[in-house]
Amino acid sequence: MSVLMAISLSGQPLPGQAVMVKPSEAEKNLAQANVTSGGAASGGARKLYVGNLHSNITEDQLR
Repeated sequence: MSVLMAISLSGQPLPGQAVMVKPSEAEKNLAQANVTSGGAASGGARKLYVGNLHSNITEDQLR
């Protein structure tokens, strides 16, 4: 799914619950991490947290 498609879902219902899509603060967080760690940026995995979903929502529906 593209970024534009995800943003277009903001406010739309997904089986009864409105979807909220927020811009990433990754760049801000990475800059702060570089400052506090002395410039050594980590190349770790990216994660996406999806919470407060109805128990009937499946992983396939989120993809």
